Amino acid sequence: MKAPTVKTLFMAALGGLLCGVVGETLLFLEAQTRRVENVLADDFRIVVFLAGEQPESQRNVLEDKLQALPGTAEVRYVSRDAALDTLRREDPELMKSIALLGENPLQSAFEARLDPESIARASQWADAAAKFPGVGDIRFKPMEVQAVVQCQFFVRFLRLAISLSAFFWLAGAAAGLWAAMKLKEARGVVEGLPPRLGLAAAGTAGGMGLVLIAALPLKTAPAGWAAPAAWAQFCLFIAGVLGALLAWDWSGAYRFAVGDERRHHELAAHSRG
Repeated sequence: MKAPTVKTLFMAALGGLLCGVVGETLLFLEAQTRRVENVLADDFRIVVFLAGEQPESQRNVLEDKLQALPGTAEVRYVSRDAALDTLRREDPELMKSIALLGENPLQSAFEARLDPESIARASQWADAAAKFPGVGDIRFKPMEVQAVVQCQFFVRFLRLAISLSAFFWLAGAAAGLWAAMKLKEARGVVEGLPPRLGLAAAGTAGGMGLVLIAALPLKTAPAGWAAPAAWAQFCLFIAGVLGALLAWDWSGAYRFAVGDERRHHELAAHSRG
C-alpha cells in the first residue's frame, strides 16, 4: 500500500478544518438562536384586563375559558393590589407619581402564557379572548411576537442547512468507499488512510475549537450562552474525520472515467459504421 503524499495529507487536514469551522458555526448559531427563542417565549405574556372588579366565582369561570383557548400554556390571575406591589418593587420612581393620585389606579388582570408554537397566533388568541364577558382591554407586544417567529424560522432554516451539509458530506465519503471497492483506479481512497484520518481529526477539532473561542464574548450577552449539544459535537467530529476519505488523488480515477467514456463513444461510432 502506498504512503500518502504531502498533498493528500494537506487535503485531509484542510478538509477537517473546513468541516469543523463550518459545522461548528452552524451548530452554534442553531443553539444560540434556539436559546434566544426560548428566552423570548418564556418572557412573552398576554395581559387580559378585567372590565371591572369581579367576584371570585366569576373570575374562575373567565380563567377556565381563557385556559381552554387553543395554545394556552398557563393563565395567572394578578389582582390590582398585587400589581401595585410589583410596580412598587420594580419602579419606585413611577410609584411616587401614582401615590399622588391617592388610590390604586391599576386594574386586576389575567396574565396568559402561550405555547411557543402558538405565539405566532397571539392576535387570534386575543380576538377570541376579547369576546368573553367581563374582559376589558387586552395588551401584548407585537414586536416580541415577530422576534419569536423570526427566531423559530432561523432555527428551522439552520437545522435544514446542517442536515443537507451532513448528507452531502457523508454521501461523498460513502461514494469514495464504494469506488475503492469497485474500481481499481479508486483504491487511493484507502491508501495511507490512518495518517489521513489523524490529520482530518486534528483539523476538525481545531476548527471546532476556533469557532468556540471566537464565540466566547457571547457569554456576557443578555440571552446567555448556549453551546451545541454534546451528541451534535460528536457527530460533527466523526463527520470531519470521515472527510479524510475525500482527501486522495482523484486524477487516476478521473482519467479512467474519461478514457472509459471515450472508448464507449468509439465503440458506439464503430457499431454504427
